[in-house]
Amino acid sequence: MTVPAFFRKTFRIRHQLIVCMVLFFLPLSTPVSSEPLPALSGQVLYGTTKHYSLKPGEENQAWEYRFELPEQNGQISFWTRSFKTEGLLIVDQEALSQNTYYVKVRLLGKKKETRSGSFHVWMKRNTKPSSEQQPPVPEIRFNDTPLEPEFVWVDPMETLAFSLYDRESGELLHQEVYTGCEYFECFGLKLKIGGKYLIIATQSDKWGRYSSPTNLAFRIGIVEETCPECHGEGVDWDYPNPNSSTPPVCIFCKGTGIWNKDAFIPEKLSDE
Repeated sequence: MTVPAFFRKTFRIRHQLIVCMVLFFLPLSTPVSSEPLPALSGQVLYGTTKHYSLKPGEENQAWEYRFELPEQNGQISFWTRSFKTEGLLIVDQEALSQNTYYVKVRLLGKKKETRSGSFHVWMKRNTKPSSEQQPPVPEIRFNDTPLEPEFVWVDPMETLAFSLYDRESGELLHQEVYTGCEYFECFGLKLKIGGKYLIIATQSDKWGRYSSPTNLAFRIGIVEETCPECHGEGVDWDYPNPNSSTPPVCIFCKGTGIWNKDAFIPEKLSDE
């Protein structure tokens, strides 16, 4: 498959923008709240909890925070972080430095329902991490429901930063940071037959050091498989017709023995 140059350039620009946002804390979409992170245990453990809610009919809303991490006797501190969400709240982005933790969270609204969620974060003063680079995401697999997909993060680390793009329009369809899971889904995401997509994923350790990105291009198509009900025979032996010696036609494949199935079809991004 050949990808037009302007699409490849679009994704390079988006990639660079995402990296800049993560490394230099320059999110511009919503106002950023700057505040110190409260101490939970002496000068070692810090953390906070934020609660959110949306009334029926309110649109999706995002909140951004830049938590200031305290120095200790003027010395450089090395922090490890952990976080979790509850309810329908998701983490869009996060980044950790020696004196700041940035996070952007988002709550999805709905017409006839009240939506709520919580964000919990903990920071622990820790030892200096090794200088080894983090390995890239080795593999992301798909489940068996392509139009409303669930993904499998193979050999997971601490956190996974996941972005899904429409390759034809360049639109960002979903962005989320997952933690503590092997299986994950994109809430509310619906893909389409014939659609072409690109996943960009990076993973990090507990010090918040992210790996180089892994790219996965794919499309949603229809593939032919042997009918799972009649095993390719085209007839239904399990429900014989008492008035005929001829078995009834399989209602799933209509007698063809072939099953048309929605499927993820991996593709390669190549130069023109």
